[in-house]
Amino acid sequence: MRVHPLCAVYNESTVVSDSEVSTFLAALKYCSDHHFEPIWNATGSFQLMTKGAAKSAGSWEAHILDNSDQAGALGYHFYDDFGLPVLRIFAATDLKYGLSWEVTFGHEWWESLADPTCYLASQNPYGNSFYGVEVGDPVEGDQFAYTYHGCAISDFVTPRWYADPTSSKQKFDYAGHCTEAFEVLPDGYVSIFENGSWGSYQQRGNQLVATTADTDADRPEIRDRNRRNDSRTSRSSD
Repeated sequence: MRVHPLCAVYNESTVVSDSEVSTFLAALKYCSDHHFEPIWNATGSFQLMTKGAAKSAGSWEAHILDNSDQAGALGYHFYDDFGLPVLRIFAATDLKYGLSWEVTFGHEWWESLADPTCYLASQNPYGNSFYGVEVGDPVEGDQFAYTYHGCAISDFVTPRWYADPTSSKQKFDYAGHCTEAFEVLPDGYVSIFENGSWGSYQQRGNQLVATTADTDADRPEIRDRNRRNDSRTSRSSD
């Protein structure tokens, strides 16, 4: 089923202007239609909201804020009581650490489009484990983003990255950095279910290192520290 939401975007940041947001959303819209949808059958539209404006019923939300309200997070997405995605992007936190709020926004957008309810996981056919379908995480480092019309666009993995046998003609990720399935690039992140529970890992120094928001709060380098939940009423990211 094709996914095509309208996303109400609220710029509540003091470090990013509405003009910058508008320019970025136009670029991300094109990339959604022409880069992401042909691969994941999902795209969407944006509406930059004026202060105090009410969003349309059934639309998603994205909030560009200043400082992170979650340990170690540059941005995250969750779903509201109606099961609709809500994105939060922390522009000042990004800039503080020399990172791009545009990449954070695109990252959360791709992941929300690919799996709006954060339920999906893909079995690793080479082992007894499942990988969360978080399409931005393995390639989330700013160095792997690409540029469109002067805007930084987050890279994302394709179904081939999950060893999908029907996607052999695809690259493993849109920008072409990965060379094999389940490869996590430097600064990339992955959620793996094995032995009855989910674990979170980041690629550091050529190895996957276990990481949690509680024990790794001094590394605000994670976009979307995602919790895979069974309850629809629980937050899916922290």
